[in-house]
Amino acid sequence: MEQSSRQFFEQISREDWEQTPESVQQLVRALLAESDLVTEESEQASTGRLAIDQYFRESLRYQQVVEAQTDLILRSRSDTTVVFANKPLCQVLGWQDGDISGQTWGNLVPPNDLSELHEKIAGLSLENPTFESLNRNYGADQRIKWIQWVNQGIFNDRGELIEIQSVGRDVTTLIEQITREKTLNYVFEAIRNSLDLEVIFATATKELAKTLNGLDCYIVQYLEEQRIWTHVAEFQHDENQESRLGIEIQDLDNPFAEQLKKFQVVRVENTQNINDKINRELAKSTPGAWLLVPLIVEEKLWGSFTIVSNQKPFIWSDGYVDLARSISRQLEIAIYQADLYQKIQQELSDRSKAELALQESQTRFQRIADNLPGIIYGYKLRQDGTDQFTYISSGFREVYGIDPETALENSNVVWGMIHPEDIEYLKTSIIKSQQTLKTWKVEYRIITKNGELKWMQGRARPTRQENGETFWDGLIIDISDRKKIEAELQTSEERYRLLAENMNDLVCLHQADGTYLYVSPSAEALLGFSSEEMVGQNPYDFFHPEDCDRIRDEAHQAVLMGAELPIVYRMRKKLGGYIWFETLTKPIMDDQGVVIGLQTTSRDVTQRIEIQNQLQYDACHDSLTGLANRNLLIERLELSLKRSKRLQNYKYAVLFLDLDRFKVINDSLGHITGDQLLVSIAQKLQSIIRSHDLAARLGGDEFVVLVEDIQTFDEPIKVAERILAAIQVPLELEERSIYTSTSIGIVFGSHEYESATQLLRDADTAMYRAKSRGRARYEVFDSAMHSQALARLHLENDLRQAIARQEFVLYYQPIIQLQTGKITGFEALIRWQHPTEGIKLPIDLIPIAEETGLITSIDYWVLNQACRQLSEWQASYSQAADLSMSVNLSAQNLQHDHLMDEIQSVLQATKIKPGSLTLEITESMLIENTDQTIQLLAAINEQGIEISIDDFGTGYSSLSYLHKLPVNNLKVDGSFVRKITTESTNYQIVNTIIALNNQLGLKAIAEGIETHEQLDLLSQLGYQYGQGYLFARPLNAKDVEQLFLSN
Repeated sequence: MEQSSRQFFEQISREDWEQTPESVQQLVRALLAESDLVTEESEQASTGRLAIDQYFRESLRYQQVVEAQTDLILRSRSDTTVVFANKPLCQVLGWQDGDISGQTWGNLVPPNDLSELHEKIAGLSLENPTFESLNRNYGADQRIKWIQWVNQGIFNDRGELIEIQSVGRDVTTLIEQITREKTLNYVFEAIRNSLDLEVIFATATKELAKTLNGLDCYIVQYLEEQRIWTHVAEFQHDENQESRLGIEIQDLDNPFAEQLKKFQVVRVENTQNINDKINRELAKSTPGAWLLVPLIVEEKLWGSFTIVSNQKPFIWSDGYVDLARSISRQLEIAIYQADLYQKIQQELSDRSKAELALQESQTRFQRIADNLPGIIYGYKLRQDGTDQFTYISSGFREVYGIDPETALENSNVVWGMIHPEDIEYLKTSIIKSQQTLKTWKVEYRIITKNGELKWMQGRARPTRQENGETFWDGLIIDISDRKKIEAELQTSEERYRLLAENMNDLVCLHQADGTYLYVSPSAEALLGFSSEEMVGQNPYDFFHPEDCDRIRDEAHQAVLMGAELPIVYRMRKKLGGYIWFETLTKPIMDDQGVVIGLQTTSRDVTQRIEIQNQLQYDACHDSLTGLANRNLLIERLELSLKRSKRLQNYKYAVLFLDLDRFKVINDSLGHITGDQLLVSIAQKLQSIIRSHDLAARLGGDEFVVLVEDIQTFDEPIKVAERILAAIQVPLELEERSIYTSTSIGIVFGSHEYESATQLLRDADTAMYRAKSRGRARYEVFDSAMHSQALARLHLENDLRQAIARQEFVLYYQPIIQLQTGKITGFEALIRWQHPTEGIKLPIDLIPIAEETGLITSIDYWVLNQACRQLSEWQASYSQAADLSMSVNLSAQNLQHDHLMDEIQSVLQATKIKPGSLTLEITESMLIENTDQTIQLLAAINEQGIEISIDDFGTGYSSLSYLHKLPVNNLKVDGSFVRKITTESTNYQIVNTIIALNNQLGLKAIAEGIETHEQLDLLSQLGYQYGQGYLFARPLNAKDVEQLFLSN
């Protein structure tokens, strides 16, 4: 073997060479053979290896040898820049031949694995020239591949590492299988050893997260009754990341929740593509990619097993899904087992409690029966008239003075103790209860053996047996003390009067017709009237007129019928005004049960009523402006609808107001000024409408006026005109003159309307028509508007799905250097391939996208697609190397916090130079948040990205800021260019713009060039760049590539 071969084998040990795979040994021998040939031809190649490398790059024989290998072969410089990758390696990673060359290992290996590889490379030396590694590698579609590598360091004569030659095998399937089995074993073990779901969940999330290297895992439970999803377990690799435990996610209007309810797996490969509000908000705190696997227990959705990747996009391969499903199935078993165990434990606990409760109940009943001051008893009356006591509690001994056993043996003992005057009455009451089966309730007297008179009260419920016998279970109590008290009450009137006179409440006695017989002294403190002034008066003379009928019906008449109900009403004060009383009225009856008088107790509840009234007012009024809120408005609109159906001549109208440019004022001057403006507008509305009309605030800067009882429909139009005039008058707020206006939609009430919602819908539609026609005006609703609104709604729904359905396509209009006719760049123009309505231009979709908030997603899509297309052209066509791409941005994107991040992300992904990208903004976008806009544009411009003002000359505000703006280009609006040859005014405007452009050192681009005459005039004025149909219409990508091919 020649010198180069000897040098190589001197660098490695025999043991290392014998452990090297046979395929690698074959490759090395082939390389050294070629090296020896080169050495013979060049005696100057003492360093050998560099010459061999150069030779091999040009050697077809080397290519054939390497490509014949089935192993994965990679050659890299010492800084890990790839110089060669064979076809098997490209196929495994999904790259095109040659795509890997030029990339560093940092682009092919995840960060977690890369640092370890760099440490091993740093450890390579002549003494230790090889190392092995098992690491993950990115595929072209971001999928992860596991590869087992054997890496050989190549050194020059000075011992410097000049190349790393690597041979590997794809072990992805093996690693995934091992990982899956290992993770499942951990989960199996947790389920086998515990019924504690908290422990099982913690094990499952931790082990799978560790297995998936950097992915976070969560378990989310679905609480069906509350209609929410809540995080119950998690494992997050970043310890500083805020925990999501306990966070609740709304179920309603959540498309991912609906998929899970259908037992479908949810794959989200990039949260930036989420369209619904709920999950878009959630993605702010958990960005990246999501995998949601339903947890199904007993054929019901229990929740979801969720995996989150911080990387975006991230492709959820079938391997990930299968592993997640396997874990989910084990979790479902664990949940079922835990639920079953809990149910069994609960059932055993309930059964034990029931048995204990029954035992305690029996003991308690006996204890109660023995300790009651009365007698619990059972009594039986046979059909032949004989009777018997079936049970008598021990209290019988204390009341009657004899043992219960004596009475149980002979009922005549009890009958013999009944007062002679009460025996017949008592027997009659028993017979009557037997016949009617109604509760027996009676009071009677007994005489004990020692001659003591006692009053008894008996109460029992009868039941009739099949044999005709009747049983009573009841209670007899000694009411002797109560009877004594009742007797004493007859003589306690003076004591009652004394008590009443010292109470703060108003206590009164009345005749049955209500006339005052007695009034407590507290009347003077409460009402200002003395007792003497009120006695003999009719209380209805003091009641509020509006309350009299209600008091008579709900209180006076009711108490005469025996009911005792409290009532709240107003009562007149001597010095004026009213006080709120809550009064309880009780009847005073004679021995026959006839009401002979009334007793009332009244308490001052004025403060409570005022609080209640305030709460009711707040529930129906806007807290900021004091106007009616939506609840009160809907109530009044429903009343108007009912009146219009009931009364043929009743007319009304609804005015829907939305302030113009309120958001600009609110964002620029602050919310306090915005609130003051809304209050002022509310005051103006109140001053314009009539007292029986209603002004309401729906929310934000939306107001509604209900105009009722109108004779003609000219009246609401005049109201609208007065409102327009009043609101256009500037307001002085915070030492500023605030100018604003409003757009008004008017709908006239008619019999066709069935609900308040329909009225507001049509008034809102008319308002938007007013805005679209220039603002600061009103429009009256007609049926055509409704049809247009429905069509617009359908179009909006289609637009929301257009991105997911890939219905957008980009066209590219060339930007021409006017002197040479050379293409210098393209403007990307979006088209919507509507599935049923065909191609739609930006004018059809941009306004809807801006109103719905979809414009941000669309703009990012355009930016990404346009940059990718330019990158492909620059890689494929030499003519495209210096071309630029112009992309339009909306005003909403300028206010988006992540605009800079998105731009940098696109540039990094597409690898185009920042100077190749131009962002176009319209002149009108500079009106809002000027300082903030300047800062943002400056930051973008500092990255090397050019800024262009589109449609220049159509606005009116940017001239004052133009010298401050970091702008590179001005695009003259096509409306001026098209009339440059026919109208001198437009010629002067175009001439002025090029003069301004030259003074500011900007590049001027003329839009809409359609004729040679326009081109000549623009060239004479000094315009260097232009675009328009004279050169080319917007082209699709294939047509542009034909331009390149035709040179």
